[in-house]
Amino acid sequence: IDAVPTLLGMAGVAVPESMPGFNYAGYIRGTSSRTPDSTPLMIYTKTEMNEWDCWRGLRTRRYKYARFADKPWVLYDLKNDPYELNNLAGSTSHRKLQAKFDAAVEKHMDSCGDSWKELQDWLPSQQP
Repeated sequence: IDAVPTLLGMAGVAVPESMPGFNYAGYIRGTSSRTPDSTPLMIYTKTEMNEWDCWRGLRTRRYKYARFADKPWVLYDLKNDPYELNNLAGSTSHRKLQAKFDAAVEKHMDSCGDSWKELQDWLPSQQP
């Protein structure tokens, strides 16, 4: 659902203000430098080989954060660690930042009616 505003914008269709998400069309075309403070990240279903549970997160210019329903997963300082080698999730020195990102993830989930319920991307008869 978050990609819909951009797809509409790329097609030249007006994006309703009530629609969740951000229209990146001008940014993609190089006609606008307006960008949001953060961009949501999410996986609604387990990966094909069930390596990870569903997760939600966000990306800012400086940080990347993701969490599972029951715990933080990753927090990277992309300015000081561009190769994402030092996971800061759970560190006491980043507790306030992590709480801020948790609140932003929850706000985004609320705005688009998302829950931690896993969605399926295949028919039940096709499940391994």
